[in-house]
Amino acid sequence: MKKLILTAIIISSLFAINSCYHDKEELIYPNCKAATDTIGPKLTNVRNIINSKCGGCHLGGGSTAGYNFDNDCSIVSYWNEIKGSCVQPYTLQRMPTSGPLSTNEQSQITAWVNAGHRYTD
Repeated sequence: MKKLILTAIIISSLFAINSCYHDKEELIYPNCKAATDTIGPKLTNVRNIINSKCGGCHLGGGSTAGYNFDNDCSIVSYWNEIKGSCVQPYTLQRMPTSGPLSTNEQSQITAWVNAGHRYTD
């Protein structure tokens, strides 16, 4: 009987711990943005590039290679991976798989990264 109660407590605790973290952007990506922050123009450009070039694998719930960019804070958090995959010289596997980004698109990503790769940039 004691083993059954202990097992029930452990299982209940696991469910409780898991539910405390579910889909709360400010917990998943601390320090990404303040409640009053508005998205900056450079990040808007990067988000537009991701929306047009990366949607099949990394948007709409897709998380190929563990990267999902459905929210802006995930883009901010993975700035280095985005730059390394999408801007020459590539330091990671080149993305998107359909072909390299245009020089202009690469320049927009680089401008955001060089500005500080923040939500408000």
